[in-house]
Amino acid sequence: MFPLAQLDDLVFGGWDIFPDDMYHAATKAGVLSHTHLAPIRQELEKIKPLPAVFDTAYVSRITGPM
Repeated sequence: MFPLAQLDDLVFGGWDIFPDDMYHAATKAGVLSHTHLAPIRQELEKIKPLPAVFDTAYVSRITGPM
């Protein structure tokens, strides 16, 4: 068996076509209620996505920034 990584050893991140931090992205998307997001707002605001690229030929229901 392998030991699980500690929470302090994990790094969270991602890519998105929108530059919003994770708190604002989750708020806009309705991922969780304000009650759930409010306690971790400061931590989520620190997570900023790397820029992503998309092609409307494959993603037809999203209009991203140009």
